Amino acid sequence: MHHHTRDLIATERCDVLVVGAGPAGLTAAITLARYGIDVLLIEKHRGTSPFPKATGVSTRTMELFRSWGIEQQIRAGSMRVRPVMTFARTLLDEPAFAVPFGYPTDEQALAQSPCTPCCCAQDHLEPVLLQHLYGVGGRVRFGVELVDLVDTGDAVLATIRDETTAAVERVEAAYVIGADGPRSTVRAAAGIGIEDLGTIGDFVSVTFRAHLTHRLAGLPAAINTVEMPGAEGVSCRPAVTTGGSTPGSGIPRPANGSMTGHRSTASS
Repeated sequence: MHHHTRDLIATERCDVLVVGAGPAGLTAAITLARYGIDVLLIEKHRGTSPFPKATGVSTRTMELFRSWGIEQQIRAGSMRVRPVMTFARTLLDEPAFAVPFGYPTDEQALAQSPCTPCCCAQDHLEPVLLQHLYGVGGRVRFGVELVDLVDTGDAVLATIRDETTAAVERVEAAYVIGADGPRSTVRAAAGIGIEDLGTIGDFVSVTFRAHLTHRLAGLPAAINTVEMPGAEGVSCRPAVTTGGSTPGSGIPRPANGSMTGHRSTASS
């Protein structure tokens, strides 16, 4: 992060600037806004994610959403799954074996909490969080990218650029939260390095919609790995997908009864 104030004049001010409108950024902004803190959330993309992406929502996170009054809105776009990763010849075959996914079963969760974990795709979750953020007074600007951060000593000046008009503005904030992913501009500007652990593998992800749940003998697993010859390493993650939203479009209605899988192939 730069430490100078050379000819920098803020055109907008806020208590906290949050960079990145994924689940982490949206949740951070909501938490602040609910405490009456003036928060501005910026996101370089023009809307929430159109892709299912991550689908696991933990028990503790669902407790938080319950306290905000949005648990049922989130569950409206969820699917019931078993918290395991299975390995079978095909999706319809009996699994050869299963490994824990790191989440409790509903029964285990309910012994400790009023909530259970949830399998909810990001393209449903993010619009629900976005609408709640608007409802508690948070400000959001899509299509706006962080370019630079300058530490003035008692505030942070952020240079932002509108992706549509290319207009450059500056925002003054007391604090900045970086929720902008693994290639974080905030982290780089703050001089926070990363340790490269190498490459796990090369992955190709295909999102498809297929009405498969009625053909399964029971609940699908959180991740269903196929071991058929010629298709080794193919994994399918079930999710109800809604396709995300653009600002002001509201919360999409779930595609009831569909099963969306992430088909990923990996090579080491």
